[in-house]
Amino acid sequence: MITADTTGLTADSTHLRACGWTDGFADRSAPACIAFENVADSATLLSSSAAALTPVSRLQNEHVQRKWRGTAGDTEYLIADLGTAQDIDTVALMGLNLTRKAITRVRFSSADPSGAAGDLYDSGFSGSEVDEAYGMLVGLAPASVSARYVRIDLMETGRAYIEAGRLFVGKRYQFATNFAFGASRAWVDPSRRTIGRGGQTFIDRARMYRTVEVTFEALRASERIDFVERLDWLNGAHVDVLFVGNPLSLNPGRDSIWGLIDQVSPVLQPVGWLDGQPLYSKAYKISERL
Repeated sequence: MITADTTGLTADSTHLRACGWTDGFADRSAPACIAFENVADSATLLSSSAAALTPVSRLQNEHVQRKWRGTAGDTEYLIADLGTAQDIDTVALMGLNLTRKAITRVRFSSADPSGAAGDLYDSGFSGSEVDEAYGMLVGLAPASVSARYVRIDLMETGRAYIEAGRLFVGKRYQFATNFAFGASRAWVDPSRRTIGRGGQTFIDRARMYRTVEVTFEALRASERIDFVERLDWLNGAHVDVLFVGNPLSLNPGRDSIWGLIDQVSPVLQPVGWLDGQPLYSKAYKISERL
């Protein structure tokens, strides 16, 4: 059952509802997050192994399908040296060829170049973090820490090789009130169909991708200043963002998307106030990057 949540809204703004349902996409107890400043792109990356034509530096390439591929079989690790201590709490690895059988581990370290110390954060070994339908590992630390080294361990028994296409390391921002009712997500199929002279239908198959559309109708002024307009300025519609629809999801790859904002929308001020301050609205449509 879907129920509206008007917690904290004044009588003047009870029409601004935070949506939420607990089957994955959203959860009222954990509003969506967005991360957009990728410190991994300026990091020094190391991997346990790499094929000659698929170096680990490919994880810094904006095209997810240009992948790093290891040669060590079913066990690999990645290390990102951020150069200096950075405030981070989020890691995402896109374009993975792993399945729900994989075992993963994410660690943040302050001074250990191997990342193995995990003195600032250690997820521990966990399974079912990667769904083969989405190919994403999303690691969310409970709090931001000042770390220099990030280590990701990847294992799946029997796999001939492990590969991935894009790495994100950074800080996420959580909305105070979740996105409104009417949010949508979809698979887009850009394949082309042609009808031949004999009436047959020919398919020029293309890789499918996902989209998500959400509107936040109760943005605080602090959110608008702290990260909403900063995201518009830094990333616009040309730099990738990580949208985490439900940070409590048991299938974070399904409920997160790495991609481009289709078009930068304006910040609107609806008829609504909270504690004497105006509430704003902002819409996002994000298309998955392949």
